Amino acid sequence: MGPSGCAVAFTWPVIVALYTHLETLIGSPVTRLNRAVALAKIDGPETTLSILDELALDRRMLDYKALLGGA
Repeated sequence: MGPSGCAVAFTWPVIVALYTHLETLIGSPVTRLNRAVALAKIDGPETTLSILDELALDRRMLDYKALLGGA
């Protein structure tokens, strides 16, 4: 079992794949942000800066505090 007691151990590449699939299903910018965070865990934050820049221009994210650096 994983550290949380879950029988399935997820790795960052699996999490990225799941977010990629979810993004195609619902197209949510929050899903895209979460996918970018997972990608950063694999490749480092520099690889996802362009995604964050695009999300910052998305009107649906104007009040999303996590993107703006808030809590």
